[in-house]
Amino acid sequence: MEWRNDMEEIVLIVGDKQIETFTNMTLSGAYTSVARQLDFSILAPTNDKEIPIVDLPIGAAVSLRVGGAEIFYGHIYDKSTSTNSHTDSYTCYDPLFVMLHEDAQVTFNFKNTTPDDATRQICEAVGLDYGGCDVKGEGWDRILEDINAYEAMMTMWTLQAKKDGKKYMPIIKDRKVYIIQKG
Repeated sequence: MEWRNDMEEIVLIVGDKQIETFTNMTLSGAYTSVARQLDFSILAPTNDKEIPIVDLPIGAAVSLRVGGAEIFYGHIYDKSTSTNSHTDSYTCYDPLFVMLHEDAQVTFNFKNTTPDDATRQICEAVGLDYGGCDVKGEGWDRILEDINAYEAMMTMWTLQAKKDGKKYMPIIKDRKVYIIQKG
């Protein structure tokens, strides 16, 4: 009997290293969450010389690929070690997570600025690349003072949503922020 594996190849890359010793992985995200989250564990043996020791630093870039396509890109934000299971567990978030940080506070005085243009400026202020939106939107006047980048961006898109009755949300695609219509 011939054995076949019809599943796509799953590849986890951290920095420039392909990680082959991962034991489990969970990718989560919902429209109610700002950023998608990737949790994974790798073997961290203390006495087995056959399994390489891999130490992944907080802040390292992480790419998850399935069948050659990148389905997640983000950074490591947390690490925990389990001596019972001989694993290190990591929590990663996509770049939208940056927009929620305390140090991602922004202040803008938008005058006749579309949500698309505002999003481009907000992304630039926190070091993210903006890929765009199919809807440019109306020009709005709005003072946004000392709020997190996500709240600033969504304030502008909420104004647009009230005008056109559509709902908008940010996603990460090709390592850039895009705004899409929900639904």
